[in-house]
Order: sequence, then C-alpha cells, then structure tokens
Amino acid sequence: MTIDKKGLASLVEGLPPTYWSLWSGTLINRLGGFVIPFLTLYLTAQRSIPISQAALMVSLFGAGSFLSQLAGGELTDRLGRRPVMLMSFFITPIFMITLGLARNLVLIATCTLIVGFFTDLYRPAVSAAIADLVPSESRTRAYGYNYWAINLGAAIAPLLAGLIAGYNYLILFVADALTTAVFGLIVFFGIRETRPDEVRHTGHASARERLSQLKREPILLIFSFITLFFGIIYTHKQFE
Repeated sequence: MTIDKKGLASLVEGLPPTYWSLWSGTLINRLGGFVIPFLTLYLTAQRSIPISQAALMVSLFGAGSFLSQLAGGELTDRLGRRPVMLMSFFITPIFMITLGLARNLVLIATCTLIVGFFTDLYRPAVSAAIADLVPSESRTRAYGYNYWAINLGAAIAPLLAGLIAGYNYLILFVADALTTAVFGLIVFFGIRETRPDEVRHTGHASARERLSQLKREPILLIFSFITLFFGIIYTHKQFE
C-alpha cells in the first residue's frame, strides 16, 4: 500500500493546483467539442448547403484555426497568458451560438471563420502557462497529461454529439458554447497571470528581429513547417 501511494504521488509530483485547473478546463472544453465533428453534416443536412459550399465553410474554419496559431503565440507574449485565454473562451461562445442560428450563407461563413480563429486562440497561451507554472523536470509529464485530456475529450465528444444531434442540432452549439465558457470561468476565477517579468520586457521583438532569428536558426522554420503539416492533417481528420 505504501508503494502504491508513493507511485500515485510521483504521478502528480511537481504539478501545482493551478496546472490542474488548466487540465480540468481543457478536459471540459474538449468533452464539449460537439460542433466541429458534425459541422459538414449540419451544414448539408440542416441548412441544405451544397457539399462544395459546405467544404468551403469547413476550410474557413481551418483557415481561422491556422491563423490563430500564428497570432496566439504573439498575443500571448504581448498581452499575457490570461487575457488571451479569456478572449478565446468568452468570444468563441458568442459566435458559436450565432453560427447555430445563422441561415444566411455569408453570416455562416463569417461565423465559421471567427469560431475557427477564437476556438484555438487559447492553445499557445495554455502551453505557455504550463511552462510558466511547472518546473522543467515535470513539464514532459504536464504536457503529456494535457494531451491525454485533449485526446480523451476528442474521443468522447463525437459520441455524445451523435446522441445530441439525433434530438436537436442547436443543442450541439449551445452545449459547445457552454463548456467553452466554463473553461473561461475557471481561468477568470482560478488562474492569475503567469507570464514571467522577463517575457514582459523581451516579448516585443520586431518582425525584423524575428526574421533575423529565423536566419540564424533555420531549424525553427523547419520545425514550424513540420508542425503546420501535422496540424493540417489533424484538422482534416476531424472532418472526415
């Protein structure tokens, strides 16, 4: 029994309570990720949008998500981790519900792009906050647990969404919005800004300085393209 307790303690060692708040919020948010897996089906079956146009809508979501990864990291360093997370978690629900109510194609396209952007805007901020909160020797475990939460939520959410969609599609949008807002409330009430002071003073590098850094360290550019490649594949699989 003592060995079991020590083994359990080693699993959570070095992970502060604030980390577990982020972990719990991530799990809740992902468990409520109902809309994206059913977006194409919703647009074609409920809004009678042709498949070609529905595919364009999905592409707009992907474009917004891609742009958010570029902007999220920059905003995280400039504004802080907490403001970016709050922006993502409280703006997304507004446009998520609007998307569920929209019938005009232009409004649907606009909301899809905006939802795609703000849905994933928080991800660089959460990753940075984990790095701020967790000691270096425990970060591998911290990121691993966080990906467990993401994958667990992504596995269960489509099953729940299928049951809900059979009853009412609008509930998918409302429930997705609510779980996102819950994560926002967790951050608002339970998480303070974690950005170190040195980042506050060095996080405003100019575009020329960043390009110079890429020239000095081309491995960063290679890593970015590889990450983008796998991100595109992951996003594509979500809509299959």
